[in-house]
Amino acid sequence: MTTPITKTSAPVHPDSKEQEPLEDGLRILARMIATAHRRRLGEAEVQSVQGAGREKINPVKEADDGRHR
Repeated sequence: MTTPITKTSAPVHPDSKEQEPLEDGLRILARMIATAHRRRLGEAEVQSVQGAGREKINPVKEADDGRHR
């Protein structure tokens, strides 16, 4: 009994057109991951800036009162 050669078990030449869909898929996946990562970084930056802004605003208001902690 012989094992049939399928696309997954047959070696693919590096210049073969059969690899293009895989490479395209990997590029698309990498782009999606990078986009999601940038969005998460952007959200984290916005949250940290908002948090820092609140922390910086309160001491300034207290200093304007002339009161010290």
